[in-house]
Amino acid sequence: MRLTDIVAFEMYVHCSKMLLQCGLVLFLYRLKTLSRRRAMTTMSLCMLVLLCWKMTQSCLQEMLSSRRTAGQSDKPKQHDETIEMKAAFLGTLFLLRFAGMTIVNFIIGRAYQLHFCEPWPETWKRIPQYIGSKNLIVSTFYFASSCVAFMCFTCTALRSLSEAALHFENLVLVCSWAHAMYYRFVSERQKTS
Repeated sequence: MRLTDIVAFEMYVHCSKMLLQCGLVLFLYRLKTLSRRRAMTTMSLCMLVLLCWKMTQSCLQEMLSSRRTAGQSDKPKQHDETIEMKAAFLGTLFLLRFAGMTIVNFIIGRAYQLHFCEPWPETWKRIPQYIGSKNLIVSTFYFASSCVAFMCFTCTALRSLSEAALHFENLVLVCSWAHAMYYRFVSERQKTS
């Protein structure tokens, strides 16, 4: 596969993920779990994450193409400074992207918890039942995804978790969409029967 084919496929995957997240936010807004302001903020953060990813891809492609022509250049010091500036810019994009992922996953997880879960149990005997509920599992997945993204964001030694954070976020998104579709079609149909 050529690099352009891989980038095109990744663009499709990231755009699909952003659209699914925005659809999920609209679903939670429709259930009146998210306020209009929080829903708009969350969708804006989803777009910021996609924009940071695309800018990172463009910057990396530019660095790779300039690296090939740098061997013919007679100013290696200037080229090294340019690479350092681009590396700093890439680091900033990385931080923005994972900070956005952390906030988005936390907001969606909290909205899921507020709407689908019962309030925190008042007696100790009901805590295992509360923790084992299927509705809490989806919000817990979002909180875990938010924590993994936060670890990538804060600790430079754990930046290798970034790819795992992305895959975990995709898994959580698929689980929540399955839950939303179940809630939308099966659960509402059972209520009307």
